[in-house]
Amino acid sequence: MSFKGHNRNRSSFRSAALLGCAVMLAVAAEAGAVEFNVSTYGAIPNDGADDTAGIQAALDAADARAGVDIVYLPAGDYLVDMLRIGGDTIFRGDGSHGSSVSQLRLNDYLPHASNILRNKNTMSGDQNITIEKISFDGRKANQTNLFLHSVNMENVVGLLVDDCEFHDSQAIGCVVQGDLSVDSHTVVVNSSSTGNELGFYAQSKSEVINGLQGLLYSNCVANGDAWGFDVYLSKDTLYTACEANNNGPGHGTGFSSDSCIFLYYTHCLAEYNQHRGFAVYINGNNFQQPGDVFFNDCDAGYNGITGFQIENARDVTLSDVRAYGNDIGIVGVSSFLPHRPLVGLMIDNVLVSGNQLHGIFLQGVRDSEIRGSVITNNALGGTFDGLRITDGVDYIVNGVVVSAGLPSFNILIRDNLVGAGKEDYGVRSVANTDYVTLLDNDLISNVTGPYSLVGSNNMIITSPSYEAWTYDWGTDIGSETNDYDGDMLDNLGEYALGGDPTNGADAGLVPTLGSEDGTMVYVHAQRTDDSNLSYALETTTNLVSSGWTNSGYFVVATNVTGGTFDYVTNTIPTTLDQTFIRLRIEDKG
Repeated sequence: MSFKGHNRNRSSFRSAALLGCAVMLAVAAEAGAVEFNVSTYGAIPNDGADDTAGIQAALDAADARAGVDIVYLPAGDYLVDMLRIGGDTIFRGDGSHGSSVSQLRLNDYLPHASNILRNKNTMSGDQNITIEKISFDGRKANQTNLFLHSVNMENVVGLLVDDCEFHDSQAIGCVVQGDLSVDSHTVVVNSSSTGNELGFYAQSKSEVINGLQGLLYSNCVANGDAWGFDVYLSKDTLYTACEANNNGPGHGTGFSSDSCIFLYYTHCLAEYNQHRGFAVYINGNNFQQPGDVFFNDCDAGYNGITGFQIENARDVTLSDVRAYGNDIGIVGVSSFLPHRPLVGLMIDNVLVSGNQLHGIFLQGVRDSEIRGSVITNNALGGTFDGLRITDGVDYIVNGVVVSAGLPSFNILIRDNLVGAGKEDYGVRSVANTDYVTLLDNDLISNVTGPYSLVGSNNMIITSPSYEAWTYDWGTDIGSETNDYDGDMLDNLGEYALGGDPTNGADAGLVPTLGSEDGTMVYVHAQRTDDSNLSYALETTTNLVSSGWTNSGYFVVATNVTGGTFDYVTNTIPTTLDQTFIRLRIEDKG
C-alpha cells in the first residue's frame, strides 16, 4: 500500500511555534516603538468625513522612521478609500467587537479602490506587519465593484493579524498572497468574518507553485459568508481551533483547499454550510496534486452535501474526526484527471453517523484504508449504504460504498463497526472494483445484507465479536451480564458457548461433568474465532466462606475440531471431601 503516514504532532508543534514567534516579534518590536495617533493627522472618528488622508499620513510617518512603530486608531468609525501600510508597522485599534470598536469603513465606490488596506511593496514584499483590534466594513450594499477586499497582504514576511473582524466585503474579507516561495511566517489569529463573498483566502499568486508558504490560522471563525476559508496552490498551511459555519448561499463551503500540499486541520468545526464542511480539491490547471493532508479531531455536521470531500489527492489522513447530519459523511473521489487519482486515503478512528445518504462513499480510489471506525445509523433518507465503493460512474449508492470509470482497488476495510441503521448494505462495492478486503469488521443490522462485493480478488476475513453477535437477535438483549431469556446463563455465556440468548431452552454447548480413574472430568466448549474470550475453571471447597480460585484442576487435552468450537478437557482430583466447580468466561476485548 502506498499510504504514507503522518506525524500527528507536527501540526500542533508548528502552529505553536508560528504563533509564539509572531507574539514574541510583536512584543519585542514595541520596546522602542513610537506611536503615531491618526487623530494627530486629521482623522476624526464618527464625523462622516473621508479619513483616508489622515490615516495614510500616520501610516507614512511610521514607515518613514527606522524601526518598528505603532499607528494607533482610536475607537470609532472611519470612512476610507484604500490605505497602504509599510513594513515594520503595528496598526492597532481599540477592539474589533464589543462597546469600543475601531472600524475602517469603505467609502462609497471610487473607481480605483480595490481594498481597504494593502501593503505598499506588493512585488518585492514587506516585512513585519501587524494588524490588530480593528474591524473592517466593506459596505457591499454601497459598492458596485465586485472585486473589493477588506485586507489584502501580498508578499509579506512576518504578518500577524490578531483580533480583527471582516464583514460585508463584495469579495474577500482577508487575503494573504505571495509568489516569493519562502516561509511567510503568517499568523491570523482570534479573527472573524461574516457577510463576505469569501471570509479568509490565501493563495500563491500568478500560479507560482508553493509561492506562498507557512501560514497559521488559529481560533478564527467564518460565519455567514458565502464561503468560509480557502487556500490555493500553497504549502504548509495549518488551521487549528477554527470554525466555519452557516456559509452560503453561493460556494457554500466551510473550509476548502485547492492544489495544496502539507495541509493540516486540527480541532476545527464546520456545521450548517450550504454544501460542504471540508473540501480538498485539485485545480483544473493540474499544476500540483494536493497531498500530505491531515485532519485531526475535526467535526463536520449538518452540511448540505458532504461533511468531508477529498478529490484527486494523495496521502490524506482523517483521524478522530466526526461526520454527522450531512447528506454523505465522507466522500473520496477521483473526479477527473485519471493520472491524478485519489491514492493513499487513510480513514482512522472516525465516527460517521446520522447522515442522510451514505456514511462513506469512495469512487476511483486506490491503495487506501478505513480502520477502527464507527459508521452507523446512516442512510436516513432512503436505501443507501454504510460504505460504498465504486468506479466514478455510479453515485446513487450505502454505510461504506466503493464505486468504480476510474477503477477502485487495493482498499482495506478493517476493525470497523458498520450498520445499525437503514443502510441497504454495511459495505458495498459496485462496477470496476478489485482487491477490496474486509477484515474483522462488525457488520450489523443492515436491511439487505452485511456486504456485497463485486469485481475480483476480494477477501472477507471475519473474527466475530460479542458486540456484533448481539445484533443478530433482532432485539436489545442488554449487556454481557444480563440474562435476557432467564435460563441462568448470562448473555456473554450464551455467546461463548453458542447459545440463543432469546430462547431459555437453548443454552448452547453445555459443559459436561463425569468421572474417570478416580478423578472428575469437566469438558467445556471454547470458541476458536474470538481471541478476546478467556475460559478458565475456578474451584472452591465451601460455598459459604471460601472464595473461588483458579486452581485445583488440570487442563489435560484440547480437542481441535477445525470448526467454530474446540473442546477442552479438565480433570479435578477427588482427594478432598467436596469440591465445587464453575467455568468463568471473560471478554478481554
